[in-house]
Amino acid sequence: IYASRLDGTGVVRILSLSSIVKGLVVLPPLGLLVWQDLAIENNTETIKLARMDGTSVQTIFTHQRNNTEETANIKSLATNFDLVDTRIFWINSAAGSISEYRLNTETVSAITTNARNVSALCAYKNMIYYSKTEDNNGIYVLDLDSDLTPTLLRNNTQNIFSLQVYDPDTQQGENRCSTKNGGCQQLCMPVSPVKSRCMCSIGYHVNKFNTSECEPIADLLIYATDNKLQGLSLDSQSHSNVLAPVSNIGQPTSIGYLASEQLLFWADNGIGTIWSMKRDGTERNLVLQELESPVSIVVDWIAENLYWTDDKTDVIEVCKKDGSSRKVIVSGSLSRPSAIDISPKEGLLFWTDIDLSQPKIEKSFLDGSGRVIIYSDKRVSSITSISVDIESRWLYFCNFDPNNSEGLARIRYEEPNTNVYETIHKKGPDFIIQPYSITYYQGKVWWSDVKYKDGSISYLDLDSRQDIRTVKQNLGGVTYLKDIKMFS
Repeated sequence: IYASRLDGTGVVRILSLSSIVKGLVVLPPLGLLVWQDLAIENNTETIKLARMDGTSVQTIFTHQRNNTEETANIKSLATNFDLVDTRIFWINSAAGSISEYRLNTETVSAITTNARNVSALCAYKNMIYYSKTEDNNGIYVLDLDSDLTPTLLRNNTQNIFSLQVYDPDTQQGENRCSTKNGGCQQLCMPVSPVKSRCMCSIGYHVNKFNTSECEPIADLLIYATDNKLQGLSLDSQSHSNVLAPVSNIGQPTSIGYLASEQLLFWADNGIGTIWSMKRDGTERNLVLQELESPVSIVVDWIAENLYWTDDKTDVIEVCKKDGSSRKVIVSGSLSRPSAIDISPKEGLLFWTDIDLSQPKIEKSFLDGSGRVIIYSDKRVSSITSISVDIESRWLYFCNFDPNNSEGLARIRYEEPNTNVYETIHKKGPDFIIQPYSITYYQGKVWWSDVKYKDGSISYLDLDSRQDIRTVKQNLGGVTYLKDIKMFS
């Protein structure tokens, strides 16, 4: 169960459950959350109540399913929004009833047992509205203060799956989060009428000295799949998701980041755009548009500049992080500039030119001067990604060509050891098949593979070079899995 701001940013994980959640109701003035779920392993359906931060969970109703039941029996959670006599309603298909839970008395009872074939319900003041699949999908109203005789409001409708009454007066009341977000930097969660708790977005944790502030998890692996960005923890025990899902961002093909400002950048090669956004999902901005073909991007975290290669205009360009002061810094003797990386402390830029006539890896200073070819070989034509190890002066890359047995390799880029070439790991059906993107971090190389396990992310400890560990799989293969980048 997640919560976020109304614009979808600041996603917080409220609860991690083994069951399947089927419905939610919140009561913000009381700081309460109610949900219905289905537990496959013990074949039970339950309705649970908790504080809105996910604590103090209690079960208020349980239904034990038999092995022949294929659909959910508990449906359509609803509330009357009455803060004095709060009631939760639901359909109990197995009993053919509409049931209620009264918060004041903590009791469950059936309101009516004449509720066969009810498909949806909602509550409004002292009335319940519900739909039935009979009577041409009729909608009925039940007055809880009368003799509970249902009244048909209308029929001859299409199949009804959900009902809701719109009335602004039902959303009244206040809580501790009503004023200045409860003093919280990110999300404020009410836990009672007079108490609240500050919670942090996925990828952040609460500051141990000030619980209203959030600190980012320092290191994570970011990867692009289809139309979204995702992030993995480097914790070797879990590798859990530590980036709130970032979706509807086009087709990200390359990733960059500026850690000092918690900024993510991504390029969409298909439509020629580069975007930026804060790690918590806020401040999404279009940095550049109408580019010909931005293949790969990288961020200079010292000068806060953005570099990219374009394989249609055959140039390398740079701009400020906001897209201003755009300038071509490398042109000429370039045919298909592709992968790019940077070493800002050394003032060096690296890139590949994968043109078949003269495939090569080059370096230059950050203004494009001092160009030097550090490696030229036909193998370069199938290099799709490079990554710099600044400390040891190695440039890592992966070979995408399925006909080439070389999987991961590296080359020295510093004089006098330039051109010292080393294969790190060859391809094989049980570990590396078609690597696409690579990133180096603290003695390990991480890579994405579009063929191994239907799209996977793995890493290799360079000290042993034997223990390959796959941390993600079934990511969609070459159609969906794109760039990976270590965010530190």
